[in-house]
Amino acid sequence: RGTQISVEDLFFNVPARRKFLRSESYELSQITTYCTHYALAFPAIHFVLKSAGFEILSAPATAGFRDRVFQIFGKDLLDQLVEYEKSFGRSGVKVHLFTSRPHVQKYNRNSMFFFINRRLVRDKIILHAISEAYRNILPSGTFPVVIMFVTIPYEDVDVNVHPAKTEVRFKHQSFVHDTIRDSILSALTQDKTIVPMETDVMQMSPFAAPSPQSRIPESWTSDDPIARESFALQPGMRAPAEEPMPLGLNFRFPAAASDNCEEPVEIPAYPEFDRVKSEVRPLGQLRDSFIVATDSSGLIVIDQHVAHERVLFETYLRQKLAGKLEIQRLLMPIVVQLPPRQLVILDSIVSELARNGFEVEPFGPKTIAIKTAPAILKTAVVEKLLIELLDGLERETQVMNIDALKKKIAASVSCHAAIKINTPLDETKMRWLVGELMKTDVPTVCPHGRPIILRYDLREIQKAFKRA
Repeated sequence: RGTQISVEDLFFNVPARRKFLRSESYELSQITTYCTHYALAFPAIHFVLKSAGFEILSAPATAGFRDRVFQIFGKDLLDQLVEYEKSFGRSGVKVHLFTSRPHVQKYNRNSMFFFINRRLVRDKIILHAISEAYRNILPSGTFPVVIMFVTIPYEDVDVNVHPAKTEVRFKHQSFVHDTIRDSILSALTQDKTIVPMETDVMQMSPFAAPSPQSRIPESWTSDDPIARESFALQPGMRAPAEEPMPLGLNFRFPAAASDNCEEPVEIPAYPEFDRVKSEVRPLGQLRDSFIVATDSSGLIVIDQHVAHERVLFETYLRQKLAGKLEIQRLLMPIVVQLPPRQLVILDSIVSELARNGFEVEPFGPKTIAIKTAPAILKTAVVEKLLIELLDGLERETQVMNIDALKKKIAASVSCHAAIKINTPLDETKMRWLVGELMKTDVPTVCPHGRPIILRYDLREIQKAFKRA
């Protein structure tokens, strides 16, 4: 019948230890948490947890991790997760993960579960790898749902670094870090799911995305005369090479083998991206800010500013990798006065700014002069961009690595160069923008983590008209 564990009168003759016990409900919640973790790690074992005759957890033996995630968390969460599995050759490392799509955003890390050789752990290397994978996908201060199973040779991991065995040390930390980061990026770039608009029912879900912060950068508003300038297509911003260059965003591996879930899938939760990509057709604009489009399965609403930002972001990175970033020399250097702390920050990133087309030199006490900038930027936004970049770096609590800095600069440049809200677009420009967006590696969220595309599914429309 397997292993049965019954607990009665625990610590009955150890009063000192019993004094540290909390309420019965708290201790039961801790036991439930541990049982849930082990049930996730060992899907081939049937787990049942009972208390006072009440069955708290029942997870029959299943063929794989996907079925066990369904048993523990239910269909709603499973539909929000992307499954990815890969073996990394001679290293012996295998990764099988379920990671949430960009629209699923949590305010804490409580929805992250990491298993190393089926042992639940908390590890800073893994947390940093996940943070790096979602850096240009989720807004700052939000976290994904991740359930990850990593198999690694026992000689390459030390589990005896913490009394509770909840921390580990890896022999090859950098390799493990990059493996996890790349696996998550591969899963997200292969998925490209366009999520439906939230309805009242969806907002009740514990896995629904939190309301976005009401922060709109000044560069988005149309009060600035720059926003009123006409938007011209820029063929020069296309990738310079015929073959697409990897950005560190796109890791295209063969799809993982199909799972053994026996439950038939009646209707897919989301339409296939390739079909949406081939069928999408712009209809017009809403308040000169949102492109309304359609395909065979519903309506699609696209935020034109962040869509253009995503297109420019990936094209900018490709041009920089190819060494063909276009730079403009300013007619008159822009003189900017900075506080002492920002001068220190600027000194630490000036070499990376130069590689991104910004030639910045000291001009006097607490003053700098900007002599060149990327060609896609209008001169009037160069000073504002640099100040916003330094402000953001000043708020960073940790030292930013060079790769994150490159993407932060690229995201800032793209945001300021993109078309603004309240900008009329004709049909040709809308078609161009939608077409270029569909070619990007991550078409659903902008580099700052805000959603680009929302869809209103045909089934929801039929329900609203009482036709379903």
